[in-house]
This record gives sequence, C-alpha cells and structure tokens, in this order.
Amino acid sequence: MTIIDRQSVEKADTNGLATYLQSTAEREKSELTRQLHDNLGGLLVAALMDVAWTQTQFPDIAPQATDKLRRARQYLSEAIDLSRQLIENLRPTLLDNVGLFAALRWQMKHACAAAGVKYSDHYPAPEPRFAPSVAIGLFRFAQEALQLMDGGDSAAFIALNVAIHDSTISVEITYEGVANAIAGRRDGPVLASMKNRIHHLGGALVLTIHPGNRWTVRAAVPFEAAPPEATQ
Repeated sequence: MTIIDRQSVEKADTNGLATYLQSTAEREKSELTRQLHDNLGGLLVAALMDVAWTQTQFPDIAPQATDKLRRARQYLSEAIDLSRQLIENLRPTLLDNVGLFAALRWQMKHACAAAGVKYSDHYPAPEPRFAPSVAIGLFRFAQEALQLMDGGDSAAFIALNVAIHDSTISVEITYEGVANAIAGRRDGPVLASMKNRIHHLGGALVLTIHPGNRWTVRAAVPFEAAPPEATQ
C-alpha cells in the first residue's frame, strides 16, 4: 500500500501548474512575436515606403505638407524601432537565428547598459546546438536572474559565465555589491519561477550568498547536442 501525503500532492500540483503557465506564456510570446514581425512590422514598413515615395515624387508641395510628411516618416521610423524592441524583449530573434550564446550576450549588454553596471561574460567554444526547450529555458533563467536587480538595488559588477562539461551546461551569474538585498528574496516569486523552470529541464539551481556582499545563482541542465543541420 502506497501512502502519499497531502503536502506532496499539493507541491506536485503547484509545480505542474507553474510549468503549464510557463509553457503557455512561451507559446503566447512566440505567437505575439510572429504577429508583430509579420503583420505590424510589414504594415509599418509599407507605410514608411509610401511616405518616402510621396516625398520624392512631390517635392514642390506646400511647406506645411512637407513638414507633415517629414514628421510622419519620423514617427513611422520610431514605431518600427519600438516594434523591433518589443519583439526582442518577448523572444529575441538571436535565440532562434544565431543561438543561445548570442542571445545571452545581447541580454547582458542591454540589461547592464540600462542599469549602468559594468559586466563580463564568458562562453565556451564551439557552441553546441541546443534543443529549443533548453535554449529558451536557460535564456529565461538569465533574464529572471537579472530581474532580481529590480527595485532600486545597485550592483558594482555583474559576471556571467557559461561552461559545458559531460553533457551538462551551466550558466552562472555573479553579482557584487547586493548580497544583503538578495538575501530577503530567496523565497520570492522570481526565484520560485527560476527553480521550477530549471527543474522542469531536469537540472538544478543553486543560490549562494558569499562573504563580502557577493552572491551567485547557478543553473546546471543536462542536454544532448542536436545533430548538425544537413547541407544541400
């Protein structure tokens, strides 16, 4: 006779719900990204081309109209840039087109630039071809780890290190200067999301607070390198 305690059942239900919600969110982000790129992006570019054509074909129209066309072209260009930024924030095109390491480089560069924090990042070479679930899972892990800095905390330095050993990839992010602030978030929703995401991939997540106001969060996930794409 097998006895399953209520706490274990509730924990399993909670983990299953969290995994379902994360998977659903990723599908919705992918669909929204496609819609923004294929539909909205295409409409904005077409409108910008029409405005540019009008400026070229009718150079002698009234000054007020010329000014309106110039402003319309400027606004459309800004809208295209905003659309591209939204697409990258939802699901970076680098992840699908170039690979995990390029997406992590892009994320570190922009997140640290926005926070005004110096950083370093290191990756092994060559980069294996990861399964999509592993690539997006580790990208979201790094994204959520950087979200721990929200709320006014300031780091002196951030380091990201990726290593591969025995068919396991590890992604470690180290913060210097905010360990005391992070200590109060060990049971928060962001870390809970990170843990569930990595555990769903069969991996492990470890948060370590070190002396000297420094902390690291490390995710290690097993993977099988995808076979190289066939050449025509």
